[in-house]
Amino acid sequence: MTSLEIAELTGKQHKDLMKAIRNMEPAWEKVNGRKFALVEYRDKKSELRPCYALTQEECLYIATKFNDEARARLVRRWKELELAERKRQQQELQTVAERAAMLRDVCEQLRPKAEFAEALLCSEDTLTVTQIAQDYGMSAIRFNKLLKEHMIQRKVGGQWVLYAPHQGHDYVRCYSTYHVSPKDGSVHTTQVMRWTQAGRRFLFEALKAKDILPNTLQSKGIQSL
Repeated sequence: MTSLEIAELTGKQHKDLMKAIRNMEPAWEKVNGRKFALVEYRDKKSELRPCYALTQEECLYIATKFNDEARARLVRRWKELELAERKRQQQELQTVAERAAMLRDVCEQLRPKAEFAEALLCSEDTLTVTQIAQDYGMSAIRFNKLLKEHMIQRKVGGQWVLYAPHQGHDYVRCYSTYHVSPKDGSVHTTQVMRWTQAGRRFLFEALKAKDILPNTLQSKGIQSL
């Protein structure tokens, strides 16, 4: 609470209250090892003026110089502030609980879809780009760049897609994955592209034409399957 608020609450002139606080400050500093915090405010003329920002303990110390009525007003005001803060904290907890409940509901709704997508992604009929890249001794990032360099795939909206001549041959299959934002509970979908066995064969032939072979075939000098 600032000295301005205390002056208004107790009906005192702010300049008189500031003087009283300054007179009481040495004893407080001697016992507690710190002075009262000084801050600034703008008066009616928009000029900067000093005032004190006091804790509850400091306010009660200052109030020892007040009359009974002024002291009672100050104590009641602190009680109001405590109740308001407690209410705010309860509202925050309620908001967090409601958001957690919402996220649980959304997760339950998405569980069947997630389990279905997981089953598809784990299918032996398709392969991740990481699995195919390992055949060539590359990381998935490097292999994706290689396929881009040779006009096999490109990125659209942050996702890899095949160039038109390679589409419609069952080289790839795309699946949707779902995740829930922890911030607002919104649901987001991401398309995951996996290669079929036909797609793996296509990549082998396309890269072989560029003299790029899997590591195991390079060591044996094999040029075809």
